[in-house]
Amino acid sequence: MAIIDLTKQAVTITGHHFFIAYALQKAKEDHKALYEEIKKFDPLEEYSQYPPKVAYFVAFSRRIFRSETHIVLISASLVEALANMFYSERADSEMFAILERATPIEKWLTLPKLYIPSYSFQKGGKLYNTLKLLISRRNSILHPKPQMLKGEGLIHKGNLTKKTKDEYKLHLDFCELPSLLVHNLKANDPSAGTMLEIMFSMLPETKKNPLFK
Repeated sequence: MAIIDLTKQAVTITGHHFFIAYALQKAKEDHKALYEEIKKFDPLEEYSQYPPKVAYFVAFSRRIFRSETHIVLISASLVEALANMFYSERADSEMFAILERATPIEKWLTLPKLYIPSYSFQKGGKLYNTLKLLISRRNSILHPKPQMLKGEGLIHKGNLTKKTKDEYKLHLDFCELPSLLVHNLKANDPSAGTMLEIMFSMLPETKKNPLFK
């Protein structure tokens, strides 16, 4: 099966990819605004009947979960959408049907080498770990499995999300991830094609980020 390059052909794409990018930017802004509100939170004003930690949980736990869920699902969608855009330009329909069945991690970690032999994506690096954690979080949301206990015995371990030390920063990293993946692609192949330029036009400017090392 031949791998072909369609970069010199005129390409028209559907517009919903741009709306996904916009939705992620809006989710990021909302997430930052929520934590600004949390900083100003005074439990004595509305939740004086609770200890401070309980008051915080009652006031914000649902909103934090909703905000984090929005970011995870939208970012994971955009990560895969961008990969599919790249392959749709490089592969014929038969090859694309094979590539699209790969996992999101495979689409960014190894498969670009089919078209960019010099492509480099460090497995175990910060960019890879963020991608892996994002997809794990997405799977936990879309395919939730309950943890079940009987007495002190564990029946089913479930797939509950393990929290990190800084969930706020992690979800901001998730927001930046699509841009960083595209930057890495561009760094490996500056002339990666029309579709890559379209991808760049979708994404907000990404400042220097410790993930992109």
